[in-house]
Amino acid sequence: MDEAKPNSPEDAGYTHGGGGYCRSCRAPIHWAEINGKRHPVDRAIDAGGNIILWKSPDGSLHGRVLKKGEPAPEGHPTRKSHFATCVNAKQHRRGGSR
Repeated sequence: MDEAKPNSPEDAGYTHGGGGYCRSCRAPIHWAEINGKRHPVDRAIDAGGNIILWKSPDGSLHGRVLKKGEPAPEGHPTRKSHFATCVNAKQHRRGGSR
């Protein structure tokens, strides 16, 4: 991530067309690579969130989980993991009831 030049999903045009929808609750989400895995992240900006997103030079969306108490870099609003907000999250956990 280039801290000097923020490139948030909104800057990259992801606000309306770059995400998807949760297959169970239909909430709008972004799919971002976090720690090498694709992760559903709420599209809504949330001051209580702990995930920041940015677009890489190849156009893919990446994210990082902030450490407890760590402020978000300027220009990177926070969001929540959709696993934390989905009313049907248990359906999507590996080994959980489906």
